[in-house]
Amino acid sequence: MISAIVVIVVAFAFSSLALAQESATKPAQKPEAKPAMKPAEQMTYKSVTCDPTCGFMVRSHNDKELTSIVITHAKNAHDKTMTEKDVAAMAKTEGKEVDMKKEVMQEEKK
Repeated sequence: MISAIVVIVVAFAFSSLALAQESATKPAQKPEAKPAMKPAEQMTYKSVTCDPTCGFMVRSHNDKELTSIVITHAKNAHDKTMTEKDVAAMAKTEGKEVDMKKEVMQEEKK
């Protein structure tokens, strides 16, 4: 009985050693890096503001996202059909100085 336990312990010790050596010889794999945003996307936002009576406003650095949101809003809230050209004509470009967190905090204080 004791010899069986010793055999199991020795076998476990050797297998652990073999696994440790195997993992030490393999090169470490780096996680895939996400592509960085283009400098222009980091610095500028586009925004579209609806009629003041509606109060809808959207801001994004991604043109496709902005367009999709505006088209959906126009259809659901105003029963209007808009094209990508219509949205592009309405969009205003804003610079990096836009601090969205600051704006949100100011709106919460109101």
